[in-house]
Amino acid sequence: MIRRKIILLVLLITLFPLLLSAQKKNDTLKPKERIAVMELEAKGVTKDEADAVADFLRTDLAETKKFIVIERARISDVFKEQELSLSGLTDSKNAVKVGEILNCETIIVGTLSKMGNEYFLNIRAVDVETSKTKLGKRESSTNLENLSEVSWFIASKLAGIKYVAKREGAGLFNSPPIGFEFSYGFSAGFFKLNTSLDQTIGTQELETKTKQSGDLKYADLRFGVYLSALYLGYQGRTFTMDTGTEVETDLTIDGTNSTITGETTAKLQIKCKDLMIGFRSWNHGKLNPKLTYFSWRTLELKAGDADAAKYTGPCLGFQSRGVTELQGSPIDFIINFGIHASYLMYDEPAGFNADLLTLYGGGELGLGFQLKNIGLYAIGTYTADILYQTVKSDAPYESTELDFMHGLEVRIGYTFDAQVLFN
Repeated sequence: MIRRKIILLVLLITLFPLLLSAQKKNDTLKPKERIAVMELEAKGVTKDEADAVADFLRTDLAETKKFIVIERARISDVFKEQELSLSGLTDSKNAVKVGEILNCETIIVGTLSKMGNEYFLNIRAVDVETSKTKLGKRESSTNLENLSEVSWFIASKLAGIKYVAKREGAGLFNSPPIGFEFSYGFSAGFFKLNTSLDQTIGTQELETKTKQSGDLKYADLRFGVYLSALYLGYQGRTFTMDTGTEVETDLTIDGTNSTITGETTAKLQIKCKDLMIGFRSWNHGKLNPKLTYFSWRTLELKAGDADAAKYTGPCLGFQSRGVTELQGSPIDFIINFGIHASYLMYDEPAGFNADLLTLYGGGELGLGFQLKNIGLYAIGTYTADILYQTVKSDAPYESTELDFMHGLEVRIGYTFDAQVLFN
């Protein structure tokens, strides 16, 4: 029931960006329109600079594969035939006339200007049939070299596709990314606990070796918020072996082997909680950055009605989700990877007298997809965690235990990035 509620919550959250997407449709043009970009009027810049930016815009519009873009040479030929000067290309009335001859649905007119130390690209999309402006865009840059990126941003917005900077560090926005992410994962069919326990008991050094295997249920809840590179998050994972789970045990006592098959008589549960602070690399338009984090980890081991054994300590981890854009598709392909390692200290109860070493780490590798511009994703992941413990006491008693939890996980998540959705 809890799992269903969490999945429903994730789906409901996605309605918010879908509504935003619907509102943003007024800022885009219809796909496969025939479109012509007129010469840009130069104000405070040279004509060559204005012509270069107009060429950038033609190329970028064509690169989106959403429009049929008329070549500049064809536009110039029409103006010569109509005995219009090239300066007439910036005039909406003359441009509409040329658009009719070119059989275009939309024409782009505008200016490239400079005020102080800032360059402004101001364009209007004009409907050839009605001569009315469908929409306008104005973007700026503090340097001339970045106008090609401004052109690509405008083309992306007109085409209704996600803007991703063409050059590393060439993003157009000075404000940092702000957002949050939420995901829920659960075991999908195969998930196992394999335990290996070696013990030496008593003064006669009775040696026992135990190997045990059984099915697990797995759940993983993650939530995080970020401001620029700073990330704050929480992760809670639970491994559960229910009462009645079939378990196979290989037992060796002083060299004598036996195999026992039975069912668990008590519920086993392993809970791992992380409070995380990290640093997130980002680039505008990329919803899935790399994250290096430090966390304070709490691990609880509980069997049946007994009190839980509690461990706490520091953890270091790394997560990455690479994105491969699929052209012409509403989804992107993603590869997910993560590792973590921690050193934990036992919260000793009264009367406990032993040396205890506890290490806990693991990793995950998965493949999945995400919806473009929305941030909703689904991933199939192989997850593997290892819990290693050694105990030595004056009883005398020594033991080494290795628990290997591994299996297949399905993760549904949502990443909200304010810049991606609002720019």
